[in-house]
Amino acid sequence: MSISQSLKKLVDTKMPGSVFCANDFSDVADRGTIDVNLHRFAKSGVIRRLGFGLYDKPQRSSLLGDLMPDISDVINAYARRTGQTLTLDPASAANTLSLTTQVPGQLTFLTDGKSHTLTICGVDIKLVHASPKKLAGAGHPMGIIIQGFFTQSRENFDGLAEIHPTPCFYDQS
Repeated sequence: MSISQSLKKLVDTKMPGSVFCANDFSDVADRGTIDVNLHRFAKSGVIRRLGFGLYDKPQRSSLLGDLMPDISDVINAYARRTGQTLTLDPASAANTLSLTTQVPGQLTFLTDGKSHTLTICGVDIKLVHASPKKLAGAGHPMGIIIQGFFTQSRENFDGLAEIHPTPCFYDQS
């Protein structure tokens, strides 16, 4: 089986809506060969090029046509492609956790790479450089909780122990 056929088979096994990059196929062939084949697949309509070396297997709707991929999948694929660490910014994390009703006007992620803006399917995604301390928990669900708490003031946590004391699971008698 040729490299092109192997890559086509791997792409065909992906679920519609999944986002990937050339690095995801590094065990099949060298980077140049993968890039050429992904470009050919995109030209033939098997996959869609999102930009910046990112591709997806389009999820199609009979009513709406090709649907936009999930932004979190795009961010994860971009992180795999560049080797960067990415996490939600504190304002977006607080909104995700329902700690605030304020909705950020721009989709923003913190990164250990340089600050710049990605445009994927007409959506601007702002990447802002942050120190490693600000990226605590990145890549883990706990990271969103940590980022969300960065927006909260100290007054929100004072007295929390009195309201919700630590439960005692053993008999103290």
